[in-house]
Amino acid sequence: MNTITLDDAVAFTRTALDNGLDAVAVFGDGLRVHHWNAAMEELSGIPAGRATRSTIAELFPAIRSSEDEARLAAALDGSYSASEPPFFGARDPARGHAHEWFVLPLVNDGRVGRAVLTARSVVVRGNIRDQMAETDQRFVAMANSSPVLLWMAGRDGLCNFFNETWLQFSGRSIEDEYGVGWTEGVHPEDFEHCMSTYLRAFSDRRSFEMEYRLRRHDGEYRWILDRGVPREAPSGGFAGFIGSCIDITDRIEAERETRAVADELARTNAYLERLLYATSHDLREPIRSVFNFAELLADHLDVHPNGSDGSVDHPEGGLDDTGRDYLRRITDGATRMRGLVDGMLEFASVRGEPAVRDEVDTRELIESIRDDLADVAAEGGVTITVGDVPAVLGDRSQLDRVFRNLVANAIKYRAESDPCVTITGERSGDEAIVCVADNGIGFDQKDADRIFEIFRRLHPRERYPGYGVGLALVRDVVERHGGRIWATSSPGSGARFWCALPAA
Repeated sequence: MNTITLDDAVAFTRTALDNGLDAVAVFGDGLRVHHWNAAMEELSGIPAGRATRSTIAELFPAIRSSEDEARLAAALDGSYSASEPPFFGARDPARGHAHEWFVLPLVNDGRVGRAVLTARSVVVRGNIRDQMAETDQRFVAMANSSPVLLWMAGRDGLCNFFNETWLQFSGRSIEDEYGVGWTEGVHPEDFEHCMSTYLRAFSDRRSFEMEYRLRRHDGEYRWILDRGVPREAPSGGFAGFIGSCIDITDRIEAERETRAVADELARTNAYLERLLYATSHDLREPIRSVFNFAELLADHLDVHPNGSDGSVDHPEGGLDDTGRDYLRRITDGATRMRGLVDGMLEFASVRGEPAVRDEVDTRELIESIRDDLADVAAEGGVTITVGDVPAVLGDRSQLDRVFRNLVANAIKYRAESDPCVTITGERSGDEAIVCVADNGIGFDQKDADRIFEIFRRLHPRERYPGYGVGLALVRDVVERHGGRIWATSSPGSGARFWCALPAA
């Protein structure tokens, strides 16, 4: 173990007490001086060189056999002593009356070898007290004008200050709130959590944040966000905590209302999806009946449907032209209804599928789709080119529906001459952007958002069959993957569909 010597103590004393304001001297046996700082030189009029070769009694003969000399000697026996003005060592009596002084023994290993004599100006002390009082007044003024509730606690955890805002909120006096009185306003259900958080933070001397309900002056409990931080004393030691509280009741209630609305929307959406699926599924049977009875009626009247679309164009039979037209309309209507129901079922089934997040080789997926649609593309003379496309994170089966719909649409709405479809991609930050472009009939840019609405069609069904479900499904899948989709086009200049998806 290292031993602190008297020389070390003297060196420490010089560092700690030589602040330029206090006059400091260190003396030992026989009251011999070992240290004499600049302030003591100025106050006493005795230079340090002379002082450190003498005893205090030699420097100030008037103290011999006096009570002051007894105090100095007693310090070498371990006694602390303080004295009001005047200071015996001042060369100017007026300045002597403006200085108090005290003597502190320096103890080493149980033995007193030296002592510290310090003279301090009562004017400086008064100024310091005045400055501290002014600082305290400024703090209280600022605290009382603050819109938030402020509090302060000492090292023992007991609160010793509350601003006017707090007192107006609680409707209680500061005496009622002192110590732990403020906890009487904490909601009983929050009391244990509040106090355990508070006391644990004091024990660890670390910042804390907590929410609890505090009773307002009208008896209503309000949600409070309380933040506390440790504070330091001027000496640098732990002095307690200071904290602020804000009323967050409106925020809490807004969050609850938002969650309630979100939960209700989720339940409504789930119900509508189940209803959509059930309705679409149940509609299949009556549509099938319409087809069956239309066929039986045609057989009974010797009017036979001709063509995959169910149209009736046989010139002979038991119906006149009007009757044959009615039968054709029935069959056409049932065909469209079946297509719509199938589209709704597909839409509902995709929404009901849980989306997984796997790395998907987008280029391989699109090339597979291109191969599947090769016959349809060849029939229309369409060339499909797949460029470099970055991998994405998503559900492969659902993304297959996305790109299959986009490529099939590009083939359907192809150009009359040299039709082509080009699929390219690039990575931009955390997104993989895939573009499906064609040189087909295009559309007006003002309809760029409408084309993603379910059952929305921009072109005649007679020329371009379909039910307006595909693009709505595409947008739904893309957005549920956390992505974006948009389109750019102009009539006769082709269309470009852009999908931004999470990059792998």
